[in-house]
Amino acid sequence: MTNLDQTIKNEIKKLFFQGQSDKNIASRLNIPLNEVVGITKLLPKNKYYYDVRVECMLPATLTYRVLAESPEKAAEMIRGLSPTSVKHKLIGRKESKLMVYDAGSSIIKLIRNLFK
Repeated sequence: MTNLDQTIKNEIKKLFFQGQSDKNIASRLNIPLNEVVGITKLLPKNKYYYDVRVECMLPATLTYRVLAESPEKAAEMIRGLSPTSVKHKLIGRKESKLMVYDAGSSIIKLIRNLFK
């Protein structure tokens, strides 16, 4: 592997972690898209903090803070975790609705009804 190859790989990593798409990186560095995809596929995915709130029949709202790659994974990860904040009593709860937010934000990323 030459220094030029390592320099290009480092530049691809730098642009990828800045949030650039594979197509944008390929056109910017004038290299084939499949080479960029091959390098970025091996890189770890970014993880973000999400607040997950579960509405219950008491009414009670449970809030969890998890580190996940997507809102869907954040919703799956709360099973078995203790909530970071609880409003009202937990006795006899019946979970009805799950909402995932960006951490510290009020922008909803995912809503899931839990009635089956």
